[in-house]
Amino acid sequence: MKLGETHTTEVHKYRMKSPSLGKTYRFQVWANDEWGNSGFKTQSKNSIKVKNIGVEGDTMNLSECKVIFPDGTFNKQTNVWMSVGLDNSICPSQYVAITPTLNISAESTLRKNAIVQMKSWRLELKKEDIDIIHFINATDWDIIEPDLVMHDRTIEFRCQEFSPVIAAIKQWFYGSPPPPVLKENFLYIMDQNRFCITFFNPIEPVERSIITYYESRDAQPIPTRFNQVILRHGDEIHVKLRIDGGPENLRFNEPNGHNFSVDDDFLRAHRHDFEFELLPESQQYPKILIKCE
Repeated sequence: MKLGETHTTEVHKYRMKSPSLGKTYRFQVWANDEWGNSGFKTQSKNSIKVKNIGVEGDTMNLSECKVIFPDGTFNKQTNVWMSVGLDNSICPSQYVAITPTLNISAESTLRKNAIVQMKSWRLELKKEDIDIIHFINATDWDIIEPDLVMHDRTIEFRCQEFSPVIAAIKQWFYGSPPPPVLKENFLYIMDQNRFCITFFNPIEPVERSIITYYESRDAQPIPTRFNQVILRHGDEIHVKLRIDGGPENLRFNEPNGHNFSVDDDFLRAHRHDFEFELLPESQQYPKILIKCE
């Protein structure tokens, strides 16, 4: 494997040799260089869960997705595999994905529709603007109409024949202002003097990938969070760190902060990282108060 190369492998229908029922599985990949040094680990974008569903029905929850199997969905005890991940590459070009991708695999045929709830990172969604894309194969798909959109950003629909499904809005919808995006944030310190602020979509796979990324680099989380931010198309954002008190020679390498405009590409991205470096570099810093504006 060379730097920059992408290698993909599949687990057939997400079935593992000896899975434990009710347990959630994630995967990590790492590589050694020619000298035997281990590189950074990369965490899979998918979470996988397996559960035994009886004739009386049951519920499966994973990340921002919930699937309800009503009484009589199966005519016998059935193992069901559920996968939730971030794979927007499968979304057709005329659409913009607004939820993670959900996939279900079962040992028996579903005799009734399952009720599916998927939470979006978009706000102010309207049911008539949303299509549930149900993939038949890599190039073909059907459209499922959602039953309702809840105030907590949850989209509900019914499905009986499962393959990957994802909720999306059509590109033409962007003729009017696109729905805003809710962003959460983390603040980390690396190498004593590098402050990293990450804004991200508040969904579990993204949050987990950020934590894994910084942990692999021995970064330390700062136990504080700013308020969640609602970003709309056309917003102008300014992020700035400043030192309140302390030695006069201490400063950040970006005294004016970071400025960016919120456009379509920004709204589609799952995370955004901004870095500030505290200067001059030192082995030990005095106590100082840092404020974020």
